[in-house]
Amino acid sequence: MNYINNNIKDPYFNMAFDEFCLENLKGETPFFCLWQNEPSVILGLNQNALKEVNMEYLKEKNIHLVRRITGGGAVYHDEGNLNFTFIDDYKNGINQFKKFAQFIVDALSHLGLNGVKQNGRNDISLNDKKISGCAKRVKDNRIMIHGTLLYNVDLIRLFKTLNGPQSKIKSKGVDSLKSTVTNIKPFLPELKDIKDLKTKLNEYLYHGGGHQIELTTGMCAQIKEEAINKFSTPSWILGKSSDYKICNETKLKCGKVKIELAIEKENIDKIKFSGDFIGSKDVQELEDKLLNQQYNYNSIVHYLNNITISDFFDGITDLEFLNLIFPNH
Repeated sequence: MNYINNNIKDPYFNMAFDEFCLENLKGETPFFCLWQNEPSVILGLNQNALKEVNMEYLKEKNIHLVRRITGGGAVYHDEGNLNFTFIDDYKNGINQFKKFAQFIVDALSHLGLNGVKQNGRNDISLNDKKISGCAKRVKDNRIMIHGTLLYNVDLIRLFKTLNGPQSKIKSKGVDSLKSTVTNIKPFLPELKDIKDLKTKLNEYLYHGGGHQIELTTGMCAQIKEEAINKFSTPSWILGKSSDYKICNETKLKCGKVKIELAIEKENIDKIKFSGDFIGSKDVQELEDKLLNQQYNYNSIVHYLNNITISDFFDGITDLEFLNLIFPNH
């Protein structure tokens, strides 16, 4: 498998880096990258920052707030966390999400980590404690799967940063939630540090052959420009708020999904999906398609014949979507 070496720890650059590689490196199939960030909270594409994150704590500790291009929940990164990215041609009907997550499971098992497995909708666990969360994006017939790997993360900071108004930490407490995650460092004492882990994982993932992909100076400049003009801007990080008249929220197989609607003259005038749900495609594409559609049950049923709703919400059925968009039907 081919790979890219990325030693930059600026989280805004690295979000732009992932997006650039997904959209532009189409001749390289498949490839991976292992990388790290400075202390930062990485929001899922569709999450509300003010509801998910302890903003005062982030400011106090100078922790970056960043938004990625994939769904799922907020995660905390620091230099004790190793991130991975896989990019490949999209193959319909094959669970590439599971395939690439399994590469990480197999690599860790090869290093002597026992009890590691895929768990839940997007996690990797060690002895039933979470060590990794993954997310994905499909665009222009390409798929990206990326995720975290807790090597020696500050778990106290992890929980305090994600201690938002609706966080589970409010009811369960730090000590209780600490029991649900773990670092892998104590279980791999033969490794010197996270650099050693990165080297060993690189060797395992690369062992089948391939080459190192070199980004040109122009490519790096393009990524830096996107990091500044998109990923570090308040409008991208915090999103835009609007007034909505219809609101419904539920938990489905893909995660929590909230829909907000404004109806004008029987048509959808505004629509927004938010939550920690996982999907292959950007839900904004669905929002754009539904905008100005007639807000009528039969009309939306007919419309669903032309799209695959599970592309946007993993595992969701048309009926579940209809129940979401028409909460009083």
